[in-house]
Amino acid sequence: MSKEINICLSTDDNYIQHTATVVASILSNAKRKDKYHFYILSTQLSDENKQKFDKLKKIKGCQIDYPMVDINLISKFKKVDTHTHLNLSVYNRLFIPDLFPNTDKMIYLDSDIVAIRDIAELNTLDLGDAYFAAVLDPFHIQHSQTLGYKDAPYVNSGVMVINCKELRKNNYLERLLNAIDKIKDKAKAGDQDFINYCFHDHIKTISAQYNVFLPFNYKRYNMPEPTD
Repeated sequence: MSKEINICLSTDDNYIQHTATVVASILSNAKRKDKYHFYILSTQLSDENKQKFDKLKKIKGCQIDYPMVDINLISKFKKVDTHTHLNLSVYNRLFIPDLFPNTDKMIYLDSDIVAIRDIAELNTLDLGDAYFAAVLDPFHIQHSQTLGYKDAPYVNSGVMVINCKELRKNNYLERLLNAIDKIKDKAKAGDQDFINYCFHDHIKTISAQYNVFLPFNYKRYNMPEPTD
């Protein structure tokens, strides 16, 4: 029997079509034996959009749930000076370990990606005592310096394997909320800055193949492309 693969995405009614594209690409590349359980996080999602989303099950049978995030929780991050193209929904993923108290591991994916092959191997990554597994961000040097640390990874939060069990054991939410006043003027990348600032000593970096950025990002900023 294949173990269930838990995948969480965050969206709203304005972005749901892109989220659907991510899920469709995953199901189109999935093995027949694997069981997928998708959790679509939002603070508000219409019944009409949920019904449309459920039609993705025609590609491959799966389970889809629509847990709601308490707007009062993410509103605590209103004071953070985040990039203007990001809204409060980017902080939804920070609450995943508490939202799913019986889940040990969760794969989180942004809604602006496409899976081009089977992603089930993400579920088999050995996290050890790491809280997150993710790909090094192209701007990792600049971002870590801005946040005031070095000699530790700064990862991109668009593709993550989250060790929910370890985070819950280590008062992760309290650490995140306590960091708001400390980095509210620095956290331009929203949730990503909070994850790296609070937990950079408990992050496992994984191959860049799991989160490939468009090549123009590297050329535009004159950065070397990953070799893997």
